[in-house]
Amino acid sequence: MRSKRVLASTTLLFLALTLVVLFQNTNAPGTPKLFSLMSYDQYLMPVPTWAAIAQGWAAVSSDCSGPVPRGYKRIFIANRQDGIHGFGLAGNPYDGSTPQKFDTILRNYSESKFANLVVCIGPGTFQTYGTYDWVIDVGHVGGIPLGFTVNKGWKIHGMAMSQTTLQVAAIYSSNVNSAISTYDDFSSGIEVSDLTIDDNYPYFKAHGNGAIELNAVTLRSYLGNHWVHNVHVMNASGELPAPGQPVNPAEAFPVAIVSVSPTNPPSTDNGNIIESVTMDNWEGKNIWQSGHCTAISVSNAVATVRNNSVTGHHIGYGGWIMGATTFSNNTATGDAYGFNIDSLANNGVVIVSNQINPLLYGIVVGGGGQYSNFVISNNTITLSSNGGIGFVFQGDVTHAHLVNNVVNVSGSITGGVGILERETNNDYNLNNIFQGNQFDNSLAFTLMNGAQSCTYGNVNKSNKLVIPNVPGTPCL
Repeated sequence: MRSKRVLASTTLLFLALTLVVLFQNTNAPGTPKLFSLMSYDQYLMPVPTWAAIAQGWAAVSSDCSGPVPRGYKRIFIANRQDGIHGFGLAGNPYDGSTPQKFDTILRNYSESKFANLVVCIGPGTFQTYGTYDWVIDVGHVGGIPLGFTVNKGWKIHGMAMSQTTLQVAAIYSSNVNSAISTYDDFSSGIEVSDLTIDDNYPYFKAHGNGAIELNAVTLRSYLGNHWVHNVHVMNASGELPAPGQPVNPAEAFPVAIVSVSPTNPPSTDNGNIIESVTMDNWEGKNIWQSGHCTAISVSNAVATVRNNSVTGHHIGYGGWIMGATTFSNNTATGDAYGFNIDSLANNGVVIVSNQINPLLYGIVVGGGGQYSNFVISNNTITLSSNGGIGFVFQGDVTHAHLVNNVVNVSGSITGGVGILERETNNDYNLNNIFQGNQFDNSLAFTLMNGAQSCTYGNVNKSNKLVIPNVPGTPCL
């Protein structure tokens, strides 16, 4: 009788374990069969090593603590050193201790078009091949699946910027890579948070790579609703030559929200937020030594970009074909340009309450496109280099409001300019408002077509007018 009870218990145990494995595989289409080499003891025994990590999630995103968000599956990945593949649970996470292990977990979910996945990544440095050879609408051009992409509705969370790092470990032969990017143009609603992305530029240069482009988060989709926040980006680069210009590097976009739809207006790709992102450059030198880029960019989309910090890049913030995008309360320090928006058609962009300490230019708008109804207000620009310029309107800027900004000078510089308007090929700046701005006493000004714009109350630190009031009454 006792032997029958033992046999029954053993049978039930076997069935239970079988159901566990089937459940895991059912909810992870395409996931490698990580369980085949594990013993019954490994299934049953707790993993106390990861208990503290599981408790730590409570202090980070609510997606990684408490109930699984409705309509989502949740997995946990850790830098395991015990040789166990894990179940993907908080207390028994998947093993992501090598690039192949980490990427395979995520690639198999994404390339099976698995949507609405919460990915919780534990503390430590996780190496990844990033996007590697994946090309949207083409697939793996190298023929051997490597790297990973993210799919619709995915939420990628680390434990904190100071605790979780994704480090790019390889570059495909194209010499372009991005740590995190989308599977296809329908991969909307992606969230990335609470981690550091190290593009690893010094490593690649030390190992003989030539000109390279290394990006961090590239969210390309038609529908938007992306959220990038509490992310530290370091060691990006933009060295590849521009088409037909072998001497001049092309522009890279380390953190980018973009739609490539040939028909949809920017308003279709909306609901995007980039906030609390910190970007600096390699080896802590805070100097853009690795080519050209716009650190945070928005293209053919609408977004809110706020409370970010960009240090030592070529351009801090910018974009093209932007709708009503707002840049607010950001800082740009030691960048050649704080802001640069100089391509295609843009309408209704708001640049407000930003702190900019550029190497050359504070805010540049215009040139060879359409730049309508911009509001540029309450920004503080501090110039510290000879020839530095606060604001540049370089053609085709219309119905803009440049109001209540401050341009300071740090130290003693020569050739500084508060506002520079320049026009080429009949690309006129027209019907703009310049009101209530304050400038350092040492700065010069060059305005074009003043009679077709309104200027009022623009003064220096001594409260003297630096631009005549035209027509003589407040513009707003």
